[in-house]
Amino acid sequence: MKSTRHQLFSPPVDAFLGSSSSALHEALLQPILEHMEAGVTVYGLDGRIPFFKEAAKRFGMSEPIDLHERTYGSYSFYHPDGSTPVSFAELPSVRVLHQENVYNQEIWVQPPGKAVSILVANGKLLYASSGEPVGALIVTHDITERKWAQQRLEVSEQRYKSLFEHNPDIVCWLDLSGRFLNVNPAFESVTGYTMSDLRNQSFQRLLNREGVRRVLSMSRTIQQGASDNYDISAFHQNGTQIELNVTVVPIVVSQNVVGYFVIAKDITKRKQTEETGQIVPIGRWVLEMACQQCVKWQQQGLPPVRLAVNLSMRQLQDKQLVPMVQQILQKTGLHPRYLELEITESIAMHRLDAVIPRLQTLQAMGIQISIDDFGTGYSSLSCLQLLPINSLKIDQSFMRNMTDSSSHMPIVTAIAAMAHSLQLSLVAEGVETAKQLAFLRSLGCLTVQGYFFSKPVPADEREAAGGQLALPVLIAGFVL
Repeated sequence: MKSTRHQLFSPPVDAFLGSSSSALHEALLQPILEHMEAGVTVYGLDGRIPFFKEAAKRFGMSEPIDLHERTYGSYSFYHPDGSTPVSFAELPSVRVLHQENVYNQEIWVQPPGKAVSILVANGKLLYASSGEPVGALIVTHDITERKWAQQRLEVSEQRYKSLFEHNPDIVCWLDLSGRFLNVNPAFESVTGYTMSDLRNQSFQRLLNREGVRRVLSMSRTIQQGASDNYDISAFHQNGTQIELNVTVVPIVVSQNVVGYFVIAKDITKRKQTEETGQIVPIGRWVLEMACQQCVKWQQQGLPPVRLAVNLSMRQLQDKQLVPMVQQILQKTGLHPRYLELEITESIAMHRLDAVIPRLQTLQAMGIQISIDDFGTGYSSLSCLQLLPINSLKIDQSFMRNMTDSSSHMPIVTAIAAMAHSLQLSLVAEGVETAKQLAFLRSLGCLTVQGYFFSKPVPADEREAAGGQLALPVLIAGFVL
Protein backbone atom coordinates (compact mmCIF):
# COMPACT_ATOMS: atom_id res chain seq x y z
CA MET A 1 0.00 0.00 0.00
CA LYS A 2 2.86 2.38 0.84
CA SER A 3 4.40 1.91 -2.59
CA THR A 4 1.03 2.74 -4.15
CA ARG A 5 0.76 5.90 -2.12
CA HIS A 6 4.24 7.07 -3.07
CA GLN A 7 3.34 6.72 -6.75
CA LEU A 8 1.04 9.71 -6.28
CA PHE A 9 3.97 12.06 -5.68
CA SER A 10 6.53 13.59 -7.97
CA PRO A 11 10.21 13.44 -6.78
CA PRO A 12 10.26 17.06 -5.56
CA VAL A 13 7.57 16.41 -3.00
CA ASP A 14 9.54 13.59 -1.38
CA ALA A 15 12.48 15.93 -1.00
CA PHE A 16 10.14 18.56 0.38
CA LEU A 17 8.55 16.19 2.93
CA GLY A 18 11.50 14.06 3.97
CA SER A 19 11.37 10.26 4.28
CA SER A 20 11.07 10.29 8.07
CA SER A 21 7.93 12.48 8.19
CA SER A 22 5.41 9.64 8.41
CA ALA A 23 2.79 11.76 10.19
CA LEU A 24 3.08 14.34 7.45
CA HIS A 25 2.67 11.65 4.79
CA GLU A 26 -0.56 10.51 6.46
CA ALA A 27 -1.87 14.06 6.79
CA LEU A 28 -1.24 14.69 3.10
CA LEU A 29 -2.16 11.32 1.61
CA GLN A 30 -5.49 10.82 3.35
CA PRO A 31 -7.34 13.70 1.67
CA ILE A 32 -5.68 12.89 -1.67
CA LEU A 33 -6.92 9.31 -1.55
CA GLU A 34 -10.38 10.39 -0.46
CA HIS A 35 -10.71 13.02 -3.18
CA MET A 36 -9.18 11.48 -6.27
CA GLU A 37 -11.37 13.72 -8.54
CA ALA A 38 -10.54 16.86 -6.58
CA GLY A 39 -7.85 19.38 -7.30
CA VAL A 40 -5.03 18.89 -4.79
CA THR A 41 -2.20 21.39 -4.40
CA VAL A 42 0.71 21.37 -1.93
CA TYR A 43 2.38 24.72 -1.26
CA GLY A 44 5.69 25.34 0.46
CA LEU A 45 5.85 28.05 3.07
CA ASP A 46 7.50 30.27 0.46
CA GLY A 47 4.54 29.88 -1.93
CA ARG A 48 6.23 27.49 -4.34
CA ILE A 49 4.38 24.31 -5.44
CA PRO A 50 6.21 20.99 -5.06
CA PHE A 51 3.14 18.98 -6.04
CA PHE A 52 -0.28 19.35 -7.66
CA LYS A 53 -2.77 17.03 -9.31
CA GLU A 54 -3.87 17.62 -12.90
CA ALA A 55 -7.33 18.69 -11.74
CA ALA A 56 -5.77 21.54 -9.78
CA LYS A 57 -4.25 22.83 -13.00
CA ARG A 58 -7.68 22.89 -14.62
CA PHE A 59 -9.00 24.79 -11.61
CA GLY A 60 -6.28 27.43 -11.74
CA MET A 61 -4.67 26.18 -8.53
CA SER A 62 -1.26 25.19 -9.91
CA GLU A 63 0.52 28.53 -10.10
CA PRO A 64 3.03 29.60 -7.43
CA ILE A 65 2.37 32.47 -5.04
CA ASP A 66 4.75 35.40 -4.65
CA LEU A 67 4.17 36.31 -1.02
CA HIS A 68 6.46 39.35 -1.23
CA GLU A 69 5.02 40.84 -4.45
CA ARG A 70 1.50 39.67 -3.47
CA THR A 71 0.83 38.25 -6.94
CA TYR A 72 -0.64 35.00 -8.15
CA GLY A 73 -0.42 33.86 -11.77
CA SER A 74 -2.71 34.92 -14.60
CA TYR A 75 -6.09 33.68 -13.35
CA SER A 76 -8.85 35.99 -12.11
CA PHE A 77 -10.69 35.17 -8.89
CA TYR A 78 -14.10 36.47 -7.83
CA HIS A 79 -16.45 36.23 -4.87
CA PRO A 80 -19.72 34.24 -5.27
CA ASP A 81 -21.49 37.32 -6.66
CA GLY A 82 -19.42 36.71 -9.80
CA SER A 83 -18.17 40.32 -10.06
CA THR A 84 -16.27 41.33 -6.90
CA PRO A 85 -12.56 40.42 -7.23
CA VAL A 86 -10.99 38.30 -4.50
CA SER A 87 -8.09 40.15 -2.90
CA PHE A 88 -4.68 38.51 -2.56
CA ALA A 89 -5.15 38.03 1.19
CA GLU A 90 -8.49 36.28 0.59
CA LEU A 91 -7.09 33.56 -1.69
CA PRO A 92 -7.49 30.11 -0.05
CA SER A 93 -3.77 29.31 -0.37
CA VAL A 94 -2.71 32.64 1.13
CA ARG A 95 -5.16 32.29 4.00
CA VAL A 96 -3.75 28.86 4.88
CA LEU A 97 -0.14 30.06 4.65
CA HIS A 98 -1.17 32.79 7.09
CA GLN A 99 -2.18 29.96 9.47
CA GLU A 100 -5.94 30.18 8.85
CA ASN A 101 -7.96 27.05 8.14
CA VAL A 102 -10.19 27.26 5.07
CA TYR A 103 -13.53 25.46 5.07
CA ASN A 104 -15.78 25.33 1.98
CA GLN A 105 -14.73 28.70 0.58
CA GLU A 106 -16.66 29.31 -2.65
CA ILE A 107 -14.58 31.06 -5.26
CA TRP A 108 -15.18 31.83 -8.96
CA VAL A 109 -12.12 31.29 -11.16
CA GLN A 110 -11.68 32.58 -14.71
CA PRO A 111 -8.65 31.56 -16.79
CA PRO A 112 -7.63 34.11 -19.45
CA GLY A 113 -10.10 33.98 -22.34
CA LYS A 114 -12.07 31.06 -20.91
CA ALA A 115 -15.32 30.47 -19.07
CA VAL A 116 -15.73 30.83 -15.33
CA SER A 117 -15.55 27.77 -13.06
CA ILE A 118 -17.05 27.73 -9.57
CA LEU A 119 -14.93 26.01 -6.94
CA VAL A 120 -15.18 25.09 -3.30
CA ALA A 121 -11.82 25.14 -1.53
CA ASN A 122 -10.71 23.55 1.74
CA GLY A 123 -7.25 23.92 3.18
CA LYS A 124 -4.98 23.58 6.22
CA LEU A 125 -1.34 23.72 7.20
CA LEU A 126 0.88 20.65 6.97
CA TYR A 127 3.20 19.87 9.88
CA ALA A 128 6.37 17.82 10.23
CA SER A 129 6.66 15.22 13.00
CA SER A 130 8.52 17.84 15.02
CA GLY A 131 5.41 20.02 14.98
CA GLU A 132 6.88 22.63 12.66
CA PRO A 133 4.66 23.83 9.74
CA VAL A 134 6.20 22.83 6.41
CA GLY A 135 3.55 23.78 3.90
CA ALA A 136 -0.12 24.07 3.01
CA LEU A 137 -2.61 21.64 1.51
CA ILE A 138 -5.48 22.97 -0.65
CA VAL A 139 -8.23 20.64 -1.92
CA THR A 140 -10.68 22.08 -4.47
CA HIS A 141 -13.84 20.72 -6.05
CA ASP A 142 -15.53 22.01 -9.21
CA ILE A 143 -19.20 22.70 -8.36
CA THR A 144 -20.05 24.67 -11.51
CA GLU A 145 -22.71 22.29 -12.81
CA ARG A 146 -24.18 21.81 -9.35
CA LYS A 147 -24.31 25.58 -8.82
CA TRP A 148 -26.03 26.23 -12.14
CA ALA A 149 -28.51 23.44 -11.46
CA GLN A 150 -29.21 24.93 -8.04
CA GLN A 151 -29.77 28.37 -9.52
CA ARG A 152 -32.06 26.96 -12.22
CA LEU A 153 -34.05 25.25 -9.48
CA GLU A 154 -34.27 28.47 -7.48
CA VAL A 155 -35.43 30.38 -10.57
CA SER A 156 -38.01 27.68 -11.30
CA GLU A 157 -39.27 27.83 -7.73
CA GLN A 158 -39.56 31.62 -7.90
CA ARG A 159 -41.41 31.41 -11.22
CA TYR A 160 -43.72 28.79 -9.80
CA LYS A 161 -44.35 30.92 -6.72
CA SER A 162 -44.96 34.03 -8.83
CA LEU A 163 -47.18 32.08 -11.20
CA PHE A 164 -49.47 30.88 -8.44
CA GLU A 165 -49.27 33.53 -5.73
CA HIS A 166 -48.94 36.82 -7.61
CA ASN A 167 -50.70 36.21 -10.93
CA PRO A 168 -53.95 38.20 -11.27
CA ASP A 169 -55.21 35.62 -13.76
CA ILE A 170 -56.57 32.17 -13.02
CA VAL A 171 -53.83 29.54 -12.74
CA CYS A 172 -54.23 25.84 -12.10
CA TRP A 173 -52.00 22.78 -12.34
CA LEU A 174 -53.39 19.57 -13.81
CA ASP A 175 -51.96 16.08 -14.10
CA LEU A 176 -52.00 14.09 -17.34
CA SER A 177 -55.53 12.82 -16.70
CA GLY A 178 -56.83 16.37 -16.23
CA ARG A 179 -57.17 16.27 -12.43
CA PHE A 180 -56.45 19.37 -10.35
CA LEU A 181 -53.17 19.39 -8.39
CA ASN A 182 -53.18 23.05 -7.38
CA VAL A 183 -55.06 26.31 -8.02
CA ASN A 184 -54.27 29.93 -7.16
CA PRO A 185 -56.36 32.50 -5.25
CA ALA A 186 -57.63 34.07 -8.50
CA PHE A 187 -59.06 30.70 -9.53
CA GLU A 188 -60.97 30.45 -6.27
CA SER A 189 -62.18 34.06 -6.61
CA VAL A 190 -63.49 33.69 -10.17
CA THR A 191 -64.92 30.15 -10.02
CA GLY A 192 -65.96 29.92 -6.37
CA TYR A 193 -64.17 26.56 -6.00
CA THR A 194 -61.37 26.06 -3.48
CA MET A 195 -58.51 23.61 -3.77
CA SER A 196 -60.18 21.36 -1.20
CA ASP A 197 -63.28 21.25 -3.44
CA LEU A 198 -61.27 20.20 -6.51
CA ARG A 199 -58.33 18.13 -5.24
CA ASN A 200 -58.04 15.06 -7.51
CA GLN A 201 -61.21 16.15 -9.34
CA SER A 202 -61.34 16.35 -13.16
CA PHE A 203 -61.55 19.66 -15.03
CA GLN A 204 -64.71 18.27 -16.60
CA ARG A 205 -66.54 19.19 -13.41
CA LEU A 206 -66.46 22.85 -14.49
CA LEU A 207 -67.55 22.37 -18.13
CA ASN A 208 -70.65 21.29 -19.97
CA ARG A 209 -70.62 18.40 -22.42
CA GLU A 210 -69.79 20.61 -25.41
CA GLY A 211 -66.92 22.24 -23.53
CA VAL A 212 -65.45 18.86 -22.58
CA ARG A 213 -65.59 17.70 -26.21
CA ARG A 214 -63.85 20.86 -27.36
CA VAL A 215 -61.04 20.52 -24.82
CA LEU A 216 -60.49 16.88 -25.67
CA SER A 217 -60.40 17.66 -29.40
CA MET A 218 -57.62 20.20 -28.80
CA SER A 219 -55.61 18.05 -26.42
CA ARG A 220 -53.64 16.25 -29.14
CA THR A 221 -51.50 19.33 -29.84
CA ILE A 222 -50.90 19.88 -26.14
CA GLN A 223 -49.92 16.24 -25.58
CA GLN A 224 -47.17 16.74 -28.17
CA GLY A 225 -45.65 19.46 -26.01
CA ALA A 226 -47.09 22.56 -27.72
CA SER A 227 -49.19 25.17 -25.92
CA ASP A 228 -52.68 26.17 -27.06
CA ASN A 229 -55.08 29.08 -26.57
CA TYR A 230 -58.86 29.27 -26.90
CA ASP A 231 -62.07 30.70 -25.40
CA ILE A 232 -64.37 28.43 -23.44
CA SER A 233 -67.41 28.60 -21.17
CA ALA A 234 -67.21 27.22 -17.63
CA PHE A 235 -69.48 27.18 -14.60
CA HIS A 236 -69.13 28.98 -11.29
CA GLN A 237 -69.76 26.92 -8.19
CA ASN A 238 -73.16 28.64 -7.89
CA GLY A 239 -74.12 27.47 -11.38
CA THR A 240 -73.71 30.75 -13.29
CA GLN A 241 -71.78 30.70 -16.55
CA ILE A 242 -68.36 32.35 -16.84
CA GLU A 243 -66.36 32.96 -20.01
CA LEU A 244 -62.62 32.26 -20.04
CA ASN A 245 -59.75 32.78 -22.43
CA VAL A 246 -57.54 29.79 -21.70
CA THR A 247 -53.85 29.17 -22.41
CA VAL A 248 -52.68 25.61 -21.77
CA VAL A 249 -48.92 25.16 -21.27
CA PRO A 250 -47.60 21.58 -21.10
CA ILE A 251 -45.02 20.76 -18.44
CA VAL A 252 -42.23 18.88 -20.21
CA VAL A 253 -39.56 16.89 -18.35
CA SER A 254 -36.93 14.96 -20.33
CA GLN A 255 -39.03 15.44 -23.52
CA ASN A 256 -42.08 13.89 -21.86
CA VAL A 257 -45.28 15.80 -21.04
CA VAL A 258 -45.93 15.21 -17.32
CA GLY A 259 -48.74 17.68 -16.68
CA TYR A 260 -50.20 21.06 -17.62
CA PHE A 261 -50.39 24.62 -16.40
CA VAL A 262 -53.66 26.31 -17.35
CA ILE A 263 -53.69 30.12 -17.29
CA ALA A 264 -57.06 31.78 -17.93
CA LYS A 265 -58.45 35.30 -18.15
CA ASP A 266 -61.99 36.04 -17.08
CA ILE A 267 -63.58 37.56 -20.20
CA THR A 268 -67.20 37.31 -19.04
CA LYS A 269 -67.75 41.09 -19.05
CA ARG A 270 -66.14 41.43 -22.46
CA LYS A 271 -68.41 38.75 -23.90
CA GLN A 272 -71.45 40.40 -22.34
CA THR A 273 -70.37 43.74 -23.79
CA GLU A 274 -70.17 42.21 -27.26
CA GLU A 275 -73.54 40.48 -26.95
CA THR A 276 -75.35 43.63 -25.76
CA GLY A 277 -73.88 45.76 -28.56
CA GLN A 278 -72.02 48.08 -26.18
CA ILE A 279 -68.83 47.13 -27.96
CA VAL A 280 -69.70 49.43 -30.89
CA PRO A 281 -69.61 52.74 -28.94
CA ILE A 282 -66.65 51.51 -26.89
CA GLY A 283 -64.81 50.58 -30.09
CA ARG A 284 -65.49 54.04 -31.51
CA TRP A 285 -64.05 55.67 -28.40
CA VAL A 286 -60.92 53.48 -28.53
CA LEU A 287 -60.33 54.27 -32.20
CA GLU A 288 -60.76 58.01 -31.67
CA MET A 289 -58.37 58.04 -28.68
CA ALA A 290 -55.77 56.13 -30.69
CA CYS A 291 -55.98 58.52 -33.64
CA GLN A 292 -55.76 61.55 -31.34
CA GLN A 293 -52.63 60.12 -29.70
CA CYS A 294 -50.95 59.49 -33.04
CA VAL A 295 -51.62 63.06 -34.19
CA LYS A 296 -50.30 64.38 -30.85
CA TRP A 297 -47.02 62.52 -31.37
CA GLN A 298 -46.69 63.90 -34.89
CA GLN A 299 -47.30 67.45 -33.62
CA GLN A 300 -44.55 66.92 -31.03
CA GLY A 301 -42.15 66.10 -33.85
CA LEU A 302 -41.79 62.41 -32.97
CA PRO A 303 -41.16 59.93 -35.81
CA PRO A 304 -44.53 58.92 -37.29
CA VAL A 305 -45.79 55.44 -36.52
CA ARG A 306 -48.71 53.38 -37.71
CA LEU A 307 -51.15 52.51 -34.93
CA ALA A 308 -52.91 49.16 -34.93
CA VAL A 309 -56.42 49.02 -33.48
CA ASN A 310 -58.52 45.86 -33.14
CA LEU A 311 -61.97 45.49 -34.69
CA SER A 312 -64.53 43.16 -33.15
CA MET A 313 -67.11 41.01 -34.90
CA ARG A 314 -69.88 43.42 -33.94
CA GLN A 315 -67.98 46.36 -35.37
CA LEU A 316 -67.46 44.59 -38.69
CA GLN A 317 -71.17 43.75 -38.79
CA ASP A 318 -72.11 47.37 -38.13
CA LYS A 319 -73.22 49.12 -41.34
CA GLN A 320 -71.90 52.41 -39.94
CA LEU A 321 -68.31 51.14 -39.60
CA VAL A 322 -66.93 52.88 -42.71
CA PRO A 323 -68.65 56.24 -42.07
CA MET A 324 -67.53 56.06 -38.42
CA VAL A 325 -63.88 55.57 -39.41
CA GLN A 326 -64.11 58.39 -41.97
CA GLN A 327 -65.57 60.77 -39.36
CA ILE A 328 -62.84 59.97 -36.81
CA LEU A 329 -60.02 60.48 -39.33
CA GLN A 330 -61.53 63.79 -40.40
CA LYS A 331 -62.11 64.91 -36.79
CA THR A 332 -58.61 64.03 -35.56
CA GLY A 333 -56.74 64.96 -38.74
CA LEU A 334 -54.89 61.65 -38.94
CA HIS A 335 -53.84 60.55 -42.42
CA PRO A 336 -55.26 57.08 -43.23
CA ARG A 337 -51.80 55.64 -43.96
CA TYR A 338 -50.98 55.87 -40.23
CA LEU A 339 -53.91 53.67 -39.23
CA GLU A 340 -54.02 49.89 -39.27
CA LEU A 341 -57.17 47.92 -38.46
CA GLU A 342 -56.70 44.40 -37.13
CA ILE A 343 -59.21 41.59 -37.44
CA THR A 344 -58.80 38.06 -36.14
CA GLU A 345 -58.68 35.10 -38.46
CA SER A 346 -61.98 33.70 -37.17
CA ILE A 347 -63.75 37.06 -37.68
CA ALA A 348 -62.38 37.36 -41.20
CA MET A 349 -63.85 33.99 -42.17
CA HIS A 350 -67.33 34.88 -40.87
CA ARG A 351 -69.84 36.10 -43.47
CA LEU A 352 -67.32 37.03 -46.13
CA ASP A 353 -70.06 38.54 -48.27
CA ALA A 354 -70.56 41.33 -45.70
CA VAL A 355 -66.96 41.65 -44.51
CA ILE A 356 -65.19 41.97 -47.87
CA PRO A 357 -66.95 45.13 -49.20
CA ARG A 358 -66.32 47.05 -45.95
CA LEU A 359 -62.68 46.04 -45.81
CA GLN A 360 -62.25 46.98 -49.50
CA THR A 361 -63.63 50.45 -48.84
CA LEU A 362 -61.39 50.97 -45.82
CA GLN A 363 -58.36 49.75 -47.75
CA ALA A 364 -59.18 52.07 -50.65
CA MET A 365 -59.03 54.96 -48.19
CA GLY A 366 -55.37 54.10 -47.54
CA ILE A 367 -55.91 52.21 -44.28
CA GLN A 368 -53.85 49.05 -43.75
CA ILE A 369 -55.81 45.85 -42.98
CA SER A 370 -54.15 42.99 -41.13
CA ILE A 371 -55.18 39.59 -39.81
CA ASP A 372 -54.12 39.26 -36.20
CA ASP A 373 -53.27 35.99 -34.40
CA PHE A 374 -52.96 34.19 -37.73
CA GLY A 375 -52.67 30.42 -37.52
CA THR A 376 -55.20 29.93 -34.72
CA GLY A 377 -58.29 29.91 -36.96
CA TYR A 378 -59.46 27.83 -39.87
CA SER A 379 -58.89 30.01 -42.92
CA SER A 380 -58.09 28.51 -46.29
CA LEU A 381 -55.83 29.83 -49.03
CA SER A 382 -58.83 30.50 -51.27
CA CYS A 383 -60.49 32.65 -48.56
CA LEU A 384 -57.32 34.62 -47.96
CA GLN A 385 -57.10 35.38 -51.68
CA LEU A 386 -60.53 36.98 -51.50
CA LEU A 387 -59.85 39.18 -48.50
CA PRO A 388 -58.47 42.72 -49.04
CA ILE A 389 -55.66 42.51 -46.52
CA ASN A 390 -52.12 43.88 -46.37
CA SER A 391 -50.43 41.73 -43.77
CA LEU A 392 -50.58 38.57 -41.65
CA LYS A 393 -49.53 38.61 -38.00
CA ILE A 394 -48.30 35.20 -36.84
CA ASP A 395 -49.83 34.32 -33.49
CA GLN A 396 -47.40 34.49 -30.57
CA SER A 397 -48.19 30.90 -29.52
CA PHE A 398 -46.10 29.72 -32.50
CA MET A 399 -43.21 31.94 -31.41
CA ARG A 400 -43.37 30.62 -27.86
CA ASN A 401 -42.72 27.06 -29.02
CA MET A 402 -40.97 27.61 -32.33
CA THR A 403 -37.43 26.76 -31.19
CA ASP A 404 -38.52 24.04 -28.77
CA SER A 405 -41.13 22.21 -30.83
CA SER A 406 -40.25 20.75 -34.20
CA SER A 407 -43.94 20.86 -35.20
CA HIS A 408 -44.11 24.67 -34.99
CA MET A 409 -41.14 25.54 -37.19
CA PRO A 410 -42.73 24.01 -40.33
CA ILE A 411 -45.99 25.83 -39.52
CA VAL A 412 -44.24 29.19 -39.29
CA THR A 413 -42.32 28.38 -42.48
CA ALA A 414 -45.59 27.54 -44.26
CA ILE A 415 -47.25 30.77 -43.07
CA ALA A 416 -44.28 32.78 -44.31
CA ALA A 417 -44.42 31.06 -47.70
CA MET A 418 -48.17 31.71 -47.93
CA ALA A 419 -47.70 35.40 -47.11
CA HIS A 420 -44.95 35.79 -49.71
CA SER A 421 -47.01 34.01 -52.38
CA LEU A 422 -49.95 36.36 -51.72
CA GLN A 423 -47.59 39.38 -51.62
CA LEU A 424 -48.59 40.15 -48.04
CA SER A 425 -46.42 41.68 -45.35
CA LEU A 426 -45.55 39.31 -42.52
CA VAL A 427 -45.38 40.30 -38.86
CA ALA A 428 -44.31 37.97 -36.04
CA GLU A 429 -45.74 38.59 -32.58
CA GLY A 430 -44.28 37.49 -29.25
CA VAL A 431 -40.60 37.33 -30.29
CA GLU A 432 -38.51 36.82 -27.15
CA THR A 433 -35.15 35.32 -28.19
CA ALA A 434 -32.34 35.99 -30.65
CA LYS A 435 -32.77 32.46 -31.99
CA GLN A 436 -36.39 33.15 -32.89
CA LEU A 437 -35.41 36.43 -34.54
CA ALA A 438 -32.69 34.79 -36.64
CA PHE A 439 -35.08 32.07 -37.81
CA LEU A 440 -37.74 34.64 -38.79
CA ARG A 441 -35.22 36.71 -40.72
CA SER A 442 -34.17 33.60 -42.62
CA LEU A 443 -37.81 33.31 -43.74
CA GLY A 444 -37.90 36.92 -44.93
CA CYS A 445 -39.99 38.12 -41.97
CA LEU A 446 -38.46 41.50 -41.18
CA THR A 447 -41.21 43.00 -39.02
CA VAL A 448 -41.42 41.63 -35.50
CA GLN A 449 -42.69 42.67 -32.10
CA GLY A 450 -42.17 41.22 -28.64
CA TYR A 451 -40.29 41.36 -25.37
CA PHE A 452 -36.95 40.74 -27.14
CA PHE A 453 -37.13 44.42 -28.09
CA SER A 454 -39.46 46.06 -25.61
CA LYS A 455 -42.34 45.49 -23.26
CA PRO A 456 -45.61 47.36 -24.08
CA VAL A 457 -44.90 51.05 -23.60
CA PRO A 458 -47.45 53.63 -22.38
CA ALA A 459 -47.86 56.73 -24.49
CA ASP A 460 -46.26 59.06 -21.93
CA GLU A 461 -43.10 56.90 -21.81
CA ARG A 462 -42.73 57.12 -25.57
CA GLU A 463 -43.06 60.90 -25.37
CA ALA A 464 -40.46 61.03 -22.59
CA ALA A 465 -38.11 58.87 -24.70
CA GLY A 466 -38.26 61.45 -27.47
CA GLY A 467 -39.09 58.84 -30.09
CA GLN A 468 -35.95 56.82 -29.39
CA LEU A 469 -37.81 53.58 -28.69
CA ALA A 470 -36.72 50.53 -30.66
CA LEU A 471 -40.22 49.64 -31.81
CA PRO A 472 -43.37 51.37 -32.98
CA VAL A 473 -45.91 51.64 -30.19
CA LEU A 474 -49.16 49.81 -30.81
CA ILE A 475 -52.39 50.98 -29.21
CA ALA A 476 -54.53 47.88 -29.10
CA GLY A 477 -57.24 49.32 -26.90
CA PHE A 478 -59.36 46.40 -25.88
CA VAL A 479 -58.60 42.91 -27.13
CA LEU A 480 -61.94 42.42 -28.83
